[in-house]
Formats: sequence, structure tokens, C-alpha cells
Amino acid sequence: MIAITCAVEALAADGKTEVMLLVAKPPAPAVQEKLGRLLRRVGKPAVIVFLGGQAGTAKGKNVYEAGTLEEGALLAVALWRAEPVEKVRERLAGRAVELKERARAIVGNLQPTQKYVRALYTGGTFCSEAQVICRGRLPGLHSNVPLPGVAKLASSLQSERHTFLDLGEDEFTAGRLHPMIDFSMRRRRMLQEAGDPQTALLLLDLVLGYGANRDPLPEIIPALRACRDAAGGRHLPMIFSVTGTERDPQQRSRVVAGLQENGAEVLEANAAAGRLALFVAEFQGRRP
Repeated sequence: MIAITCAVEALAADGKTEVMLLVAKPPAPAVQEKLGRLLRRVGKPAVIVFLGGQAGTAKGKNVYEAGTLEEGALLAVALWRAEPVEKVRERLAGRAVELKERARAIVGNLQPTQKYVRALYTGGTFCSEAQVICRGRLPGLHSNVPLPGVAKLASSLQSERHTFLDLGEDEFTAGRLHPMIDFSMRRRRMLQEAGDPQTALLLLDLVLGYGANRDPLPEIIPALRACRDAAGGRHLPMIFSVTGTERDPQQRSRVVAGLQENGAEVLEANAAAGRLALFVAEFQGRRP
């Protein structure tokens, strides 16, 4: 709490800071309440994203809570532009309608046995965000880093029903490069899930930047093709979010184009990718 208090006070004193965006794992409710009081006292517009945290403990005048990273970013930009925050909710609602239509098209190509989402993340933040979106709506949701309301995997090496896996956990990274850099471990797990006739889709993140794989396409594209072969004739959607910019050494538009040219579904944000996967699983679950 001391560190975040000092950070907030420093930003409050900075004349060039107009809006604050705070992203963190959820602290205790009492700490959230203290932070809310501090931000209300500061007076500058602020957005809080505590992934999986208890809602309503920090918001107030000039303080807004967001459930996902995507919503938090959109709220911060809206506040900076002096736009009504309701527009953000309207935009997300409209986007959900589009994603549902996209999901219906995907479900039309799936076999009845394909029931489960298999999410293979390179880090815990995006894995947590996807759980926030899907918990309570996907029965049998499991993870090796479960949020409250999500079941713990008996073994991280074997998926159970809907599985959201953080491959950046210590159990996977001890003695090896992080999966943002080295794709070998995730490639093996992708093939494992692709060979399971109950897998409805793969949900994946791809993070760009100087701390990530410098040229991901030559490694990820053969993995996509191998997964289709492992699926044995079943349609296997592979849904990606790509986090990065045109200024990253990998160049986001080039990576997105390469994935799409090889049949991947690419969404603009991890939350949008998670919602698309959720809608696919929900529609597929209603099939007779």
C-alpha cells in the first residue's frame, strides 16, 4: 500500500498527468477502500482495474472501476478526451453483439463433440482477465492459477473440461526461457489440445516487444498448420489476441496479417478474444 500511495501522490503532483490508470492484482477489500479514499481526495480522474477483485469498494466521484484491461484502457481514454464514460459501455455492448455473430459462424463448423475451450497463455495477467470474463458462465472452468470460483487443475499437464493455463508460471519456466520468448513448450501443448476431440477451440495470446520473441511468425505458423493436422479433419478455431504496436520490432500489423493469412482469428484485445471464445462455448453447449 505504501508503494502505490507514493505512486498516486507523485502522479497527482505531476502537472502533465491528467488521468490515472491503476492495474494490479486485487488487494484486500480494506486496502481497496483506502485506495479509493486516496484517489477521491486527489481529485484527478482515475480508473482502477483489479482483475478478479471485489467490485464497488474503491469507486466514487472521479474514480471508476473496470472489470477488464480493455474496459480500463477505454475508460481512461474517454476520460482524457472528456467523453461520457457511458459511451464505453455502449461500445463494448455493441462489440459483444458483433462477437456473438462471429461465434455463431464458428460454431456452424464444429462437431458436436467439440465442447471445451483450451486457453494457453504466456502470462498470468491475460489468463486472469479471461477467467474474469468466463467464470460463472463456463461450467467446469479450470486453471493452474484459478481465481475464486474457478477450479484448480489436478495436473497442469492435463486439461479438464474448459482449461485456462498460465504457461508463465514457475512450474513451467524453471530452468527454461519464458514462453513469451521460447514457443516450444506452448507448441507441444497446442498439439496435445488439438488432438483432443473435445477441444472446441484454442485461445492464445501473442505479446510483442523487446522482451518477447523477436520474430514469432516463423515459429507460430508451422504450429498452426501442425494443429490442423493433429485435429484429424475437425475444424479447429485458433483465436489470438496480439498485444503490441507498430513500433515494436515485430510490427503488430505484420504479425496480425501473418496469423490471419494462416486461418487464425485475431482480436484487437485479450478481453475480446476471451468473449469470442466464451460465446462459441455457450452456443456450442446449446446444440442438441
